[in-house]
Amino acid sequence: FPAADFVGEVECLDIGIPTACFEAEGVELHLTEAADLAAMLPVRRRDAHKGNAGHLLIVGGSSGMTGAVLMAAVAALRSGAGKVSVAIPELVAFAVEAGPPEVMAIPLPSTGSGTVGENAFEVILEHAAGMNAVVVGPGLTTHPRAVELVQQMIQHIEKPMVLDADALNALSHDLTVLKGTRADLLLTPHPGEMARLMGVSAKEIQADRVGLAIEFATRHQLYIALKGAGTIIGTPGGAGWMNPTGNSAMASAGMGDVLAGVVGGLLSQSLAPEEALVAGVYLHGLAGDIAAHQIGGIGLTATDLLSALPLARQRVLEEAAS
Repeated sequence: FPAADFVGEVECLDIGIPTACFEAEGVELHLTEAADLAAMLPVRRRDAHKGNAGHLLIVGGSSGMTGAVLMAAVAALRSGAGKVSVAIPELVAFAVEAGPPEVMAIPLPSTGSGTVGENAFEVILEHAAGMNAVVVGPGLTTHPRAVELVQQMIQHIEKPMVLDADALNALSHDLTVLKGTRADLLLTPHPGEMARLMGVSAKEIQADRVGLAIEFATRHQLYIALKGAGTIIGTPGGAGWMNPTGNSAMASAGMGDVLAGVVGGLLSQSLAPEEALVAGVYLHGLAGDIAAHQIGGIGLTATDLLSALPLARQRVLEEAAS
């Protein structure tokens, strides 16, 4: 985009360029296909139990923003995570306890306004030790305590971690904390958040989505999914992936929370960070395509994707086998 609006049907044809030429050029941008995912997605043993499928910790939520962590939590479960716990300010923890019964709540010290309070990090650090992966950001706010919490987590949590929403805004305050990270970081910014991270305008981001996503990933040695039409994934080694799934009916609130949950859920099942990000983005978009077809397009909501996520996974495996 915007050139895609003027393109009709695209066919990939062999025009005789030897594979050796591609290898010599070191082409590093890939278009994600179902066959790629089939090789990435974990195969569940017939005698598996929930302990084999990973435990994800999601940190977020605040007064008026509890829906974000709940959508992320259910998305992780729908993506195959065995268990999901949500660490949320105790003033609003009732929303999780009264929400989806499969989701467990971990109350955090909170401020009087329902945001994370002092000493929340100590509680999170204790629980993170027993988790396989962490998602931080959905509904967290940019309260000074929340910003401090994100920076502490980046420097001290030793589990692979997805940074989304307000965690990205907190990170944009001080990128130097990335020098002290102890685990793989996966960032999922939209163009506005990416602009804040890089100190440029959203227009500049959109003008060079591939180049800037890969540049940021290599410079800071992390994984990034720059969301939008044709989400771009950048890796620390300089490889890039372009995602073909998804549609404009997904332009509604909460879609990013669902994506963070999907990626976190895959991480908790022991996928490598690059695989979790590539597969998560593809499945999220495909679930949006399936749900839009079922509902009729415009009017799609983020929660509509939740029941479509297992169908997306099934379709990927069927397409790869055919």
